Amino acid sequence: MNEEASWDDICVNPHESFLELGRREGKEAGLKAGFNDGRSLGQHKALEFGIELGFIRGFVLVAHRDILPSIEIARAEKIAKSLHALQQAIDEFPGPDEMFQHVHDPNNTETMLDDELQSDSETQTRNALDVVGKMQRIRAKFKLVTVQLRIPHFSLKQVMEEAGQNPSNVGSVSNASAQNEVSETNMAAIEGGSSDW
Repeated sequence: MNEEASWDDICVNPHESFLELGRREGKEAGLKAGFNDGRSLGQHKALEFGIELGFIRGFVLVAHRDILPSIEIARAEKIAKSLHALQQAIDEFPGPDEMFQHVHDPNNTETMLDDELQSDSETQTRNALDVVGKMQRIRAKFKLVTVQLRIPHFSLKQVMEEAGQNPSNVGSVSNASAQNEVSETNMAAIEGGSSDW
């Protein structure tokens, strides 16, 4: 009887099998394209976050080493506390191993699927690895430190724009005196509260 039903289906709607085949092929192509787009976007965002975190970490190290000793003690204590909180937030930012472990944990996947079915979209965005939220908190702490150091407009974007305008400062500097000159210029701008560098 199944053969008769199949034969009847073929006679009544001969294009149904082609529609189903097209649906399957389209779904497979869509999944593949979505995976490729997701991978590309993920790599791009990871690079952006990595550059920004590296910039902020470098700033924290320079601030501890060079800026704090030259500031009056009362202000330096507050800034040191903020720098410590910023360094701690950077250290707690999840690395790739932690993120992939969280994604590939089979128990976690089942829990996440159950949670998705039972919760609304706002709750879904608040998972254990809220990378965007952690990055926003790091940016806020960085902004607090720059305001405390009286350089509120100092940012990665500004540094990158100025590096593009003056390409001679980009890359490695082989001359030690040139390195000291650049360092002294930057330190003078930071200590003087100037935000135009």
